[in-house]
Amino acid sequence: MKKHVIAMLTFTLLAVCAIAIFSRSRAEAAAAKPARMKLGVIVYSGDAEVVWNAFRFGNFTLNQGDQVKVFLLAKGVEAESLDIDKFKVTDMMKDFVKAGGQILACGTCLSFRRSEGSKLCPISTMRTCTTSSKNPTKS
Repeated sequence: MKKHVIAMLTFTLLAVCAIAIFSRSRAEAAAAKPARMKLGVIVYSGDAEVVWNAFRFGNFTLNQGDQVKVFLLAKGVEAESLDIDKFKVTDMMKDFVKAGGQILACGTCLSFRRSEGSKLCPISTMRTCTTSSKNPTKS
């Protein structure tokens, strides 16, 4: 009988310890900051609504505390010229950069269009694009 009581007390003590540890680890996990995303976005459309929404998504993600880089490819390098009444692409792009986002434009795609990079969209390369896609914190 005495061994039985000791075994039950030991089991109860172990259960209380396990509950305390489990509760503490859940509380610590809840208090820990969530992992932040590092996002690389490739914009290759010349459609104002599509490009506007890509930067809208980028702005939302930046406001969540994540890191975002946008690489403009193909028709995407024309983004600064896509403003229409309903979709102010350039304003959305400026907000994106102000919030900490980075925009890079494909140099070859700009050359095809006899265009140059700008302060908002500096010229970049495919190497930078792939580096940005693998690790958006590196340039």
